[in-house]
Amino acid sequence: MGKWSDWKESFLDYGRNVRDGYLIFLTPVLMLVVFNACVSMHAHDMEKEGVLWMHFAQEPENERTATFPRTEDERLHERARKERGKPAEIAAAALSAGEDN
Repeated sequence: MGKWSDWKESFLDYGRNVRDGYLIFLTPVLMLVVFNACVSMHAHDMEKEGVLWMHFAQEPENERTATFPRTEDERLHERARKERGKPAEIAAAALSAGEDN
């Protein structure tokens, strides 16, 4: 019986040591993540962003594009969307192709 309790204690000691090692490492990391989340949440002014969005949404399209020029990625996505066509046109083409068979 004594041998089993020795094995059990050594196993539990090993588990405690591993747990302590993880806690020693993860506690500062988690504190850093929480701190950065709090700082970034308070540093980013959501209300100001919403007011600016409402202001620029009321401007004409040409003034908006002059203030915020489009990036090349947006142009490529828009061009690809126009080349694909409207969803109704795509569905009509698929249906007409299915009727031909």
